[in-house]
Amino acid sequence: MPKFDIDLTTADVIADGDYLAIIKKVEVKDAKDGLSKYASWQLALPDNGNRMLFHITSFKAPSMIKTIMDAAKAPYDKTGFDPDVAVGQQIYIRVGTKDDPTYGLQNVITKAWAV
Repeated sequence: MPKFDIDLTTADVIADGDYLAIIKKVEVKDAKDGLSKYASWQLALPDNGNRMLFHITSFKAPSMIKTIMDAAKAPYDKTGFDPDVAVGQQIYIRVGTKDDPTYGLQNVITKAWAV
């Protein structure tokens, strides 16, 4: 198969800024190390053609999980949280970019707050 001359490292990056988002799916998965878990978030941006944004939050550093759950007005307590409660909720997110040495520019959620 031939190699195609196209830079895919910035193909899916959206501009930094604040966006309305709808939480479409949250999956809790085992981390590669097998010692922890993470939540994989899928968010649609309705004011941006329902563009999908994907975000990973580690259970090792759960502050962003708490921030997103607060923004979605989804309950949690000391025993944990049910990510399905957040699905369908609208939140505001602040999107930034990071330059990953392997994958190039990627979007990251740096802040979330309630609608």
